[in-house]
Amino acid sequence: MNAHTNPAQAGHGLPATPPEQIEADYRKAMFYGDYPLGDREGLASLIRDVSSRLPADALPEVLGRALNALLQMGGERTLRDLLKSLQEPILAGAPDGLLPGMAQPIFALLAKNGDAATLGAHCGRALELSAAAGFIAQVNDRSAGRRRVVFVADQINYKVLREALYLRKRGCRTFLVGLTSYPPEVEAAHALAFDAKLALPGNLLVLGLLLDRLAPDIYHVHCNMGRYLQGRLVIERKGNAKVVCEYNDIGSIYADRDSMCREWGTAIVDGDIAMERFILHRADAFVHQWSPAIEPVLERMHGAMPPALQFQPYPCHEFLAYGDDKLSNEDGVIRFAYAGNPCPVASNTPGALFPGRYLPETVEALCGQGFAVDIFMDPSKADWFHDPEGRYALARQRCPRFQMRRGVAPHELPRLINRHDFGLIALKVEMAATLVRPEKWRLDMANKFFAYMEAGLPVLVNAESGYIAEMVEHHGVGVAVSSEELDTVGARLRQLDYAEMAANVKRFNTEHMMDRQIDRLVALYDRIGG
Repeated sequence: MNAHTNPAQAGHGLPATPPEQIEADYRKAMFYGDYPLGDREGLASLIRDVSSRLPADALPEVLGRALNALLQMGGERTLRDLLKSLQEPILAGAPDGLLPGMAQPIFALLAKNGDAATLGAHCGRALELSAAAGFIAQVNDRSAGRRRVVFVADQINYKVLREALYLRKRGCRTFLVGLTSYPPEVEAAHALAFDAKLALPGNLLVLGLLLDRLAPDIYHVHCNMGRYLQGRLVIERKGNAKVVCEYNDIGSIYADRDSMCREWGTAIVDGDIAMERFILHRADAFVHQWSPAIEPVLERMHGAMPPALQFQPYPCHEFLAYGDDKLSNEDGVIRFAYAGNPCPVASNTPGALFPGRYLPETVEALCGQGFAVDIFMDPSKADWFHDPEGRYALARQRCPRFQMRRGVAPHELPRLINRHDFGLIALKVEMAATLVRPEKWRLDMANKFFAYMEAGLPVLVNAESGYIAEMVEHHGVGVAVSSEELDTVGARLRQLDYAEMAANVKRFNTEHMMDRQIDRLVALYDRIGG
């Protein structure tokens, strides 16, 4: 079966976006995002080249508002005259602060016209003159004789950190290509796990140019719902390397397709499913953190399943920080820690598709029973959080024991939250109205579960989250309650043997430490020949 075929055409009953349209959208997506500026000489060459080919009516689009400042320097000269004269002397005399404004409109026009050759030549030069050159040399150095694993991720991902940390302990050399910038807190954590890392603009064309220059043994690509494109690109540009693709959220399993299309558009939803399908047909291996029962579901849906491995962000010895000196011992107030960025309450986050949108209601339900709740926001995302409808502000007004705090890097998080009593995974969701698919509720796993384990915290989880709830109850590391029971959970929590649960958390960690699990991932690499 063709890997580009939409699942609808494989008999899954979904309306099909034509494969040729999906291909066109994928090629167009190659040009999204920012481009590296490079050096002045390279920019001058690019501007001269573009100016020689542009019609007069395209000049305002190219130069944009940023060049108006330079226009003022030329008095009555027209934009056409300015562009003709924009040779090295003018470029060399421009303040550094104007260079991005001079370059980005040109990049945008070339991207709009699909001019990969011109953009590629410029970006390739920029890569060779940047930190990428040293990174490429390190990745391609085979002299140590050790397996070289390049992780690729387009957002901050702490599972990558844990995997890389212990792969290094098994003799691998590990590298990170991130299509994002990293805050100082995360930079410090990465020093523990990677031989080298490189932050690129969030742009597939630039990533492709880098891939053409790299020659590792393994690419380990972290994909996510709405972010599978880099998985396909790495597979297409892998050279002699093997490609392992790892999923967190899975778009085809998330919710009813028609509901997702109404929210995000058919092109995005069907393109997402098509990329999933491409990866499952073409990747050398597939890693996920769901229940193993998700594998036959995906195989039936997409018609393929490469060698697969369930692999969690297991606890790491370096991160463990148990705290027996609880704040509740001082004032009797049981405290919940919520690790991760809260979902905004907004028109584009309807509760039927975004269970996390019910976090304020969850906080109010718990605080109303005398508990306290602290949200520790991911430092890599905290600055992005906004509260457009003031729903979290209202919860803080109603609940004096509710606080929203900036978190820390993952290796420091357990020390920040270990004086709390519980980790919070449960949400007060309107289950009767949810459009999230039953498979998502039953089979998914939350990364924060393992962060709580590292801090020695039992967890409170939704019974509807079947796989997590079963794990929690089987190991005795917390409590699973239905969404509707959250309003009255207080009496049950106060009757629990907390010391026994805390001891069970430590026992769970001993049995599931990353140093005991990492060999399973190494064995997968061995199996596919990387």
